[in-house]
Amino acid sequence: MSRFTRRMFNGPVKASIAKVEGKTVGAFWVAEDFFDEFELGIRYILAHDQRWLFGAMVRKENRGQGVFPELLRFTCRQLSHQGGTQQLASVNPFNRPSKRVFSQHAQGLIGSVVVVRLFRWNWCVCRGRCHADQLFSFNCKKKPIQLKLSTESCDSR
Repeated sequence: MSRFTRRMFNGPVKASIAKVEGKTVGAFWVAEDFFDEFELGIRYILAHDQRWLFGAMVRKENRGQGVFPELLRFTCRQLSHQGGTQQLASVNPFNRPSKRVFSQHAQGLIGSVVVVRLFRWNWCVCRGRCHADQLFSFNCKKKPIQLKLSTESCDSR
């Protein structure tokens, strides 16, 4: 039995919250349909069964206590029950703890995306099962680069 209270909140953006004795110790945020990375000028377009895990937080004093992996498992189970059978996430390669947890739970690697933004211009390169609708955008606020992700034939780990 878990020592955390967990709950999934539904709405335009979903959230999973972990609490200990009424105090929030961790959270996950999830998007469906699409997700905008405003700072990069890109939009992830999601299939009907795809969900994007775009943010996570664990309080500093609760790190290393298993909050993140347990909340990840809980969130993925809840999303599967709600029709989100493909849970996708991007992981900053410099965030080693997050990279380690996701690599332990991932079923495969879809690909990689590199985006460079300079003022209102951006440039995008995709590898693997990631597809961009354009290579450049000269006004990424009004016309972000749109990315679609395919999980078919993803590389197994």
